[in-house]
Amino acid sequence: MCDGCNKSEGLAIKLHARKIIVTSLAKLLLTAVSLMMASSAYSWGSLGHQVVCDIAWRASSPSVQRELSAASKRMGYKTFADSCTWADKIKSQPRYDSLKSLHYMNLDHRDSDVRSATCVSRQPPECVLPAIQYYLGEVKNTALNQKERDKALLLLGHFVADIHQPLHVSYKDDRGGTRKMVIYQGKLMNLHRLWDTQLLYCQGINGKRLTWRRLGAELFNRPQFSLEKVQLPTIEWAQESFEITQAIYREVNSNKDSQSLASDYCERHHPIVLSRLQLAGSRLTALLADD
Repeated sequence: MCDGCNKSEGLAIKLHARKIIVTSLAKLLLTAVSLMMASSAYSWGSLGHQVVCDIAWRASSPSVQRELSAASKRMGYKTFADSCTWADKIKSQPRYDSLKSLHYMNLDHRDSDVRSATCVSRQPPECVLPAIQYYLGEVKNTALNQKERDKALLLLGHFVADIHQPLHVSYKDDRGGTRKMVIYQGKLMNLHRLWDTQLLYCQGINGKRLTWRRLGAELFNRPQFSLEKVQLPTIEWAQESFEITQAIYREVNSNKDSQSLASDYCERHHPIVLSRLQLAGSRLTALLADD
């Protein structure tokens, strides 16, 4: 036996223990970052919701515009676009806890059709798909008091936008991408946050700073979708988002050795985000139209 053997073995054990601790701390940090991002990643960022409702306001008849503006002001907002962020701002209030699950729709990785979701036809609604029809009914229900109808309008505008965000019709096991970490332009973030906000801001408008008014006007003035496309039933809106989600995951999971996204990720996916916002605005317009 040698005198230094025990010392060498002890040093090796200490180094191994330190490696385990560092690795564990790194995993905990990654989880914490993921959960912090997840806590605020339940819907399009404010910009996306404002844009959808701005498009709907611009495309509506003068009488509908007056109704939208009046309801927004009664709810404490200057514009209909701003009022469509209300559903996110009330999440911290316990009295609205029942609304939290209405921002999204969970599916399994084995599913290929949103009709597989257990919440599709349940009333009162338990996910975003039936919530749209439910609150549309409340908006038009003259037996309800004005306050309840105003709230229903703001929820309707918000949920129509949500169902067009692909990762709101996504997989339950990672909470719609909030637990799927990626590296985008050198920054670590979850996949949901990337599609909620980052892809909206990755390109400006003709070199100008992005605002909801500028983007709303830009999308409103683009060639419109066909009436057939706009009038598809809401379950098809969800299916469109789910098919985009499936493509998103196929691409992200194709590179098993790295979390880094391709340098042209924004260039390729920014148009998809804009298209979803424009389509959501057009469909919301149709729902709000005079009977």
